[in-house]
Amino acid sequence: FGVKESITALVDDVDFLLQNKGIEGSHDLMWDTACHAPHRFADLYDQRILVILDEFQNITKYIYRDEKCKEEPDETLAGSYHSLAESKIAPMLVTGSYAGWLLKVISQYLEAGRLSQIRFSPYLTEDEGLEAVYKYASFYEEPITNDTAMQINKLCMADPFFISCVIISSYEDKDLTTSKGVADTVDYEISE
Repeated sequence: FGVKESITALVDDVDFLLQNKGIEGSHDLMWDTACHAPHRFADLYDQRILVILDEFQNITKYIYRDEKCKEEPDETLAGSYHSLAESKIAPMLVTGSYAGWLLKVISQYLEAGRLSQIRFSPYLTEDEGLEAVYKYASFYEEPITNDTAMQINKLCMADPFFISCVIISSYEDKDLTTSKGVADTVDYEISE
C-alpha cells in the first residue's frame, strides 16, 4: 500500500522494521518506531489519525522481550504510550474487556488527563439482542425460528458475544430450530 500510494515515510518505517527484526538490541527502537508511527504520520501529513488500542491491558501480560517467553512479560510497554495519550493529532481510544485490570494499567502507565473513563453495558436491549440473533443466524446460515430466536436472546441475556457463541457453536447435536435444541446448545456452551 505504501509503495502503491507513494507514502515514503510508511515504506521507510516498514523497511526499517524488516531490516532490524533479527538484530539483537534493536527491539526498543523498533517498538518506538511502531508505537510513535500514528503521531509521526499525522504530523507529517497534517492529518488527524485515531489510534485505537483494543484490549490494551494485554500489553502488560502477553508481550515478552525474549522470543522463548521464558522471562516475565514486559509490564512497562504500556508506558510507551504515556507521551502519546494526550496527542491532539493522533488521539487514542483505549479499550479493554477487563475493566479493573485496564484501569490499573492506565493509572500506572498513562497518567494523562485526557483519558476519560466511559463505562457502558456490554448487553444489548431486548430488541437489539433479537436483531443480533437474526443477523448472526443469517450470516452463518444457521436455521432458527421466531420462537427459538426469542429463546436464544433470552438465554443469552442479549449479550452479542454469547449469542454469537450459540449460533456458531460446534455442539454436535446443535438444532436451533427447537426449544430443546437451543437449551442443549446453550448448556453445551456454558458447561463445556
